[in-house]
Amino acid sequence: MNSRRITDGALMLAIYIVLLLITVYIPFISLISMFFMVFPFLYYSSKYSLKYSVILFIGSCIITAIFSNVTFITFTVVYGTVGIAMGYCISKKKSFFTVYVVSSLVFLVDIVVYYVVSIVFFHFNFIKDSENLTLQSIHQYARVYNALGQKDAYTKLEETVTAAIKMLDTVFPSALLIMSFATVLLFMAVSFPIARRLGVSIPQWKPFREFQLPRNIIWYYLFTYILLWVLKPSPGTFLYMAIVNLVFLSQLLMILQGLSFIFFIAYRQKWPKAVPVMITIFSFWLSPVSELVSLLGVADLGLNLRKLIEKKL
Repeated sequence: MNSRRITDGALMLAIYIVLLLITVYIPFISLISMFFMVFPFLYYSSKYSLKYSVILFIGSCIITAIFSNVTFITFTVVYGTVGIAMGYCISKKKSFFTVYVVSSLVFLVDIVVYYVVSIVFFHFNFIKDSENLTLQSIHQYARVYNALGQKDAYTKLEETVTAAIKMLDTVFPSALLIMSFATVLLFMAVSFPIARRLGVSIPQWKPFREFQLPRNIIWYYLFTYILLWVLKPSPGTFLYMAIVNLVFLSQLLMILQGLSFIFFIAYRQKWPKAVPVMITIFSFWLSPVSELVSLLGVADLGLNLRKLIEKKL
């Protein structure tokens, strides 16, 4: 058992280092390899205790500093902690939803810690720097617009971009949360099939049509809109940011609920699979579609439409 544990640990460490070197030094392939980097930690921690997973993690950090650069230790910290969280939950026979939520929250904490450390210790704010770079690019276009006599068009473009940046600042916490859950979902989509082929007992993912939010979520959804309507907070204040993020997240949850209901109907009525997929795409690109899907989600939760349909069918 000890020899097998050591062999598996050495193998997973070697696989991780190869993936790290590919990600660091081969830019184009790195777009793919980065999603596999969670796997070595996931696989090892699903088979062995947390103590040995931590030893693998520490060894990975040391090897990372030797073979690449100290700055890339952050890669190992993020992928290692997320992979260990996944593997630990799997070893404890947790549900797919639990594995997903725990891993996403660990990833979120990693990103927040990295963001704070980069600001406090290195005076590097990648959000503000990106915004400043965008504004500089827009200002460079001013010369072109002025040369073409399109000053009004440039003014409208500048106003639009500035408004978008302000909105991004406001919903940044929600965007960070969504990004964390979306990224971890990609990690799982890549790593879980490989781990399953290697004998790891991966929890089953229920079809999206069975996705159902707790019914009391609808009250939180209504409460956020009531807060926004009653308090009417001023833009730029902490209260405004908090309420807007609550509204944004609750709206997203209702969209997911509505899309799940559409997939449920499509399955029951045997619609072509392309129909719910196209609705999903349009709901994230077209505001009127997203609003209709959101209302459908509210109706599904509030009126329990699925049970009503199941009784009729």
